[in-house]
Amino acid sequence: MKKRLWFRAKDYGWGWQPCTWQGWLVIVVYIVGMVFVALRVDGDSHSASDTLINFIPQAIFLTAILIWIAAAYGERPEWRWAGRRVSARVVLFKSIILVIVFAVLTTMIMAALDWFGLIALTKRG
Repeated sequence: MKKRLWFRAKDYGWGWQPCTWQGWLVIVVYIVGMVFVALRVDGDSHSASDTLINFIPQAIFLTAILIWIAAAYGERPEWRWAGRRVSARVVLFKSIILVIVFAVLTTMIMAALDWFGLIALTKRG
């Protein structure tokens, strides 16, 4: 008897997407868990670095559980673009560029918000 899949392989990129209500429930529980961890860690923290040091291990743990569930109840993923297989080297290169651009833009936005006084990244005396 073939088990029913909760996640199917993505049409674009690598990974899974939910295809049944069980898969969507796993995603909702993951998001709620991440929000809960973020709020709890942020409430107990005294600085941005303290928040990150406490948040990142828990986020990695929750994400590992999500990936394990998707692998156990999903199709075997492979690099695809519009249903065609794609070279992993090309995808890796594009992903690295995307991460660098995202990091630079995030840093610029956070610095601008700090400069305008909307968030406090630095302590002002």
